[in-house]
Amino acid sequence: MKKTLKLVSLILVVALFATMLFSCSNATEDYAAKINEAAKAKESYTYEQVMEDLGDEAIDITFAKSGIIIAVKGVTSEEELKELVNSGEKLDGIVVTMALGKATGAVFKTITLDLFK
Repeated sequence: MKKTLKLVSLILVVALFATMLFSCSNATEDYAAKINEAAKAKESYTYEQVMEDLGDEAIDITFAKSGIIIAVKGVTSEEELKELVNSGEKLDGIVVTMALGKATGAVFKTITLDLFK
């Protein structure tokens, strides 16, 4: 019985750790600051790097890798984001400005429908 209890406890601890690890998000002020520092140093993040770093939360509103990428923690589609904003929910997220495949700047701010125009 004690072995079973220890095994179950170990499994729960591993599951909790895995959940915490996967719940990390780069849709933060810190990530925006890193993008801005890199752009200022002429070592801009690439489109691919930003998309990979933001993962499923990256909402790509670019054409030919120019435009913006928006990410809000927990939101994985443009439709979902628009629905939440339309319903009056205040959502903060990162907006990364892209120009020809290079991140030129980023800001962490309240997301509005104006970004989609």
